[in-house]
Amino acid sequence: FSVLISRPGSQAATRGNSKQLESLARAMKQGGFDLGEWALPPELKNVGRPDADAMAPKKPASKPEAGDEPNAEPDKETPPQARPD
Repeated sequence: FSVLISRPGSQAATRGNSKQLESLARAMKQGGFDLGEWALPPELKNVGRPDADAMAPKKPASKPEAGDEPNAEPDKETPPQARPD
């Protein structure tokens, strides 16, 4: 076997590159296996689970106020526009 995900305490060790292991772990997750029972590298422990950052509510973007930017010019009073009579 060139790619193998073992269980803790088994004779064989988990082996394969990270892309192969991730693919196999995703297939196992789709097959109903609990990946917590398998010896996976730490970066693959959450395969198939949404990221906590992706699940967090997004904050609305706030508009910068005058003076927030380091090179911001102070508001200049705009001259009144001439109205045709």
